[in-house]
Amino acid sequence: MPQVALLPDHVLPLGGDHQMKKTRVIGVIASAILLGCGGGADINTAAESSTQSTSQSASQSAFHSTSQSAPADEVLLAKPLRLVTVTDTIATFSGVRGNYTVSRTATGYTVTDNIGSDGTRTFAAGEIKVLKFADISIDLELINKSATVSSTDLASLIELYIAYMNRVPDAEGLSYWIDQMKAGMSLEDMGKIFYSAAVANASLTGYLPNATNDDFVRTIYKNVLARSTPDAEGLAYWVDRLNTGAATRGTLVKSMLASAHTFKGDATYGWVYDLLTNRIAVAYEHTVSQGVTYNSASDAITIGKAISGAVTATDTTAAETAIDELMADKRAASATIVSGAVSMGNVVSDGTVSAYRVANGVKDAFITSAKVDFNGQYTLNLGAYTGPVLVEVSGGTYKDPATSAIASVSSPMRTAIANATGAVKANITPYTEAAVVNASVASGGLTSINITVSFDNINTKLGFDIRITRPSNIAQKSNDFATSKSTGYGVYLGTLAQYKAEKVIANYNQAIADAAAMLAAVQPFMSNDYIQQAANNYVANANAQNIGAAKLVCLPPNPYALVTVPWRCDSGMTPPTVKCIAPNVLQNGICISQGTTAPINLAKTWTGTWNWTGAATQCSNLTLNNGGPLTFSLSQSGSTFSGSVTANGVQSYSTPSCQVTSTGSRTGSVSGTLSGSTVKWTMTLNGVGYTGNGSVSNGVMAGSVVRDSVGGSGAFNLQ
Repeated sequence: MPQVALLPDHVLPLGGDHQMKKTRVIGVIASAILLGCGGGADINTAAESSTQSTSQSASQSAFHSTSQSAPADEVLLAKPLRLVTVTDTIATFSGVRGNYTVSRTATGYTVTDNIGSDGTRTFAAGEIKVLKFADISIDLELINKSATVSSTDLASLIELYIAYMNRVPDAEGLSYWIDQMKAGMSLEDMGKIFYSAAVANASLTGYLPNATNDDFVRTIYKNVLARSTPDAEGLAYWVDRLNTGAATRGTLVKSMLASAHTFKGDATYGWVYDLLTNRIAVAYEHTVSQGVTYNSASDAITIGKAISGAVTATDTTAAETAIDELMADKRAASATIVSGAVSMGNVVSDGTVSAYRVANGVKDAFITSAKVDFNGQYTLNLGAYTGPVLVEVSGGTYKDPATSAIASVSSPMRTAIANATGAVKANITPYTEAAVVNASVASGGLTSINITVSFDNINTKLGFDIRITRPSNIAQKSNDFATSKSTGYGVYLGTLAQYKAEKVIANYNQAIADAAAMLAAVQPFMSNDYIQQAANNYVANANAQNIGAAKLVCLPPNPYALVTVPWRCDSGMTPPTVKCIAPNVLQNGICISQGTTAPINLAKTWTGTWNWTGAATQCSNLTLNNGGPLTFSLSQSGSTFSGSVTANGVQSYSTPSCQVTSTGSRTGSVSGTLSGSTVKWTMTLNGVGYTGNGSVSNGVMAGSVVRDSVGGSGAFNLQ
């Protein structure tokens, strides 16, 4: 068994004459290119035509909306795979992407020129498909198109770019291959086309036309795993697959990629899976979420390779920073620009974000404000101001990740920056609010040092930078492509929402105050039993309807279990015992504030024991002893409840001899009323009635029981 990858389940060989198939595949690519050009031109001519077209469009009037033919592929490597359609609705702008703010609204998009004279334009949804700037184009429809194929298929398409082209895809190319997949083209056939394109551009991909099988496998290792020196056993295994004809160069990559996925969680080679997963996640952010296509072939190659190459098995920060730089606000060269996401576990839209100076450790003069867009993003231009800044969001709505209810940001949520200058990322979430709370109560208040220490402490506790890491929206399919840190952020936000819901807290203020206190403590955040239980409940069953298509980490039958960062599956994990945070107290199984009464919910399965002792009616000298395990399965409506009962150890007798017979387990029914914490119920087993009186406290239902018409007394204890 090779150490680089497990034995694949199957390989689909090419068969037949390889050169004939290669020629046919190149013909397919050429046909696609000719279709994109409108026919007739060879590859070099098409490249020149496309370059001229791009240059001309960049120098045209400030803005115009037009329908035009898609430019041809400059070279196979840069655009082997661009969208091949005759017309696209394109809005063309005179400046580079960083000159503009692009905001999504409830009905479409708004594009504002911050530097030039293009002004502000608003587009209805579907009116424009592509925003074309002088450096890159943004595909507005790919994120919706990508949802029309499975997450597995979409990841496989992205992997072809990584393995053969050693870069992230461009949006037009990925859109084209989604169309081909939906039209019925197999991944194996796509792999053959990608291989031919890679060989045609060997100086950029490393796939040399005259390479030996050994060289070919080494190139896959380098592109996919960033390993110039593969392990001997793995190399020998895959080379043998080629030598024996079990695989071809057009199909081997798919087999190796499938094998890499089997190393998830492996103590030695788990990094193989982690690296590939991180590269896919970064590619998704670049290509699907941001919709990037480069107007220049050289940019597609150099930037695309640099972004993919910056990913490691443990970190995606450098690659994500490179993506951010593509969109970076050019005003930051002469002004302070603060931007970020606003999230409560799901994005907040339509709120107002305001920036304030910080002086003497407290909030000071107002600087500026802006609206949060439909995607939960904001951008603030602080002008010439530099220094400590407090940023807060007020208003806006979001889908509560714990209850799925539409909620409002009822109290301002804040983040703070120790020294704002240039371009600054600053997410606003309940955890950034917790960091501001902790900095505010430190000696001196919101000083630059206190802000830095408070945020660094929480970043260390959670395992990621809460101001920079993009929180994953786990209610969306896109979470399937989130990095572990983004997923972690989303789950931590959901955990706090679950914590708030389980404690019946009216708003986020107390939940955040609790979190801030726990995060300021020496102990790990997840060492708190209640937080860990809320995490398990949130990620597992309590909000399965909200998670929807997002398959965070685990597959059935393993429950979603949050233990540490990163998350892991742990079958059979028992949630920890609920412990409340002072001054809250435990009542009826949940934590509440002292002096209040938690609502009692009897709708669950109660298990425990019962007993009853008394004389037999027909034989006064005979004592009956009933008892053993007892189970109530209840539903509740207001103050009444009912359900089924199973009892063991029930005895009966026969007349006139008074012979007693053991009957074992019996099933029956139970119904009753709840008044405050007092319960009264009647139970029927084998035609015999019983009456119970008791109370509910701290999740335990207990009291006395009598047997109807016979008398006698006993007790029950359920929880």
